[in-house]
Amino acid sequence: MNNNQKGSANALLIILVVILAVTVVYFAFIKKPQTVFEQIPVPVTTPTTTTSQPVKTPVSQTSGQQVQTTIYIPKNETAYNQMVDNGEAGTKPDTTSLTAADFKTQQVAVTTTSSYGIEQASADAAAATVQSQTVIKTIGFKVVGSTAYVVLNINVDGWAGVSYSIDAVTPIIKQTLLQFPGIKNVEIGTDKAFSVTGVPRP
Repeated sequence: MNNNQKGSANALLIILVVILAVTVVYFAFIKKPQTVFEQIPVPVTTPTTTTSQPVKTPVSQTSGQQVQTTIYIPKNETAYNQMVDNGEAGTKPDTTSLTAADFKTQQVAVTTTSSYGIEQASADAAAATVQSQTVIKTIGFKVVGSTAYVVLNINVDGWAGVSYSIDAVTPIIKQTLLQFPGIKNVEIGTDKAFSVTGVPRP
């Protein structure tokens, strides 16, 4: 190996040593930047126990209540029907001559509401005892003072011969309603009954 080659090898060696030294110094003394990890708060879900509260169902003011009531029916049905026939024929005795003594009482269960009182329910129960082409019932009912004003479905929607059913049911309803202390008079199907109850005249 000649001197030129030795010099080149020495120079190369020195350069490598210097590069190595610089690299060591760089990593040893120059501070590396720190990697910062940002902490993102993770919401902690705590299990909660839901206590079931009882749901309060509104009580309807028109919900029905079953009660016992008294209705009046004829003691002698045959004699009663004869009086109705007499009234239809314009002869006596007719149903206008009936008194409380001509009736007997019967206990029945009726359903009342805040808008359908015991008096009206009793009138309907009594009316239902009369055999007719349709079930007889009240469609208008109001007590004003000591008078009960009643309009029946057959006062509005009649048929040929409906007057017999009206004559047959009227005394039964009247006697049933007169048992109530506040009622002294009963008007069924009259002009005033229509007016007071607000049922349109047919």
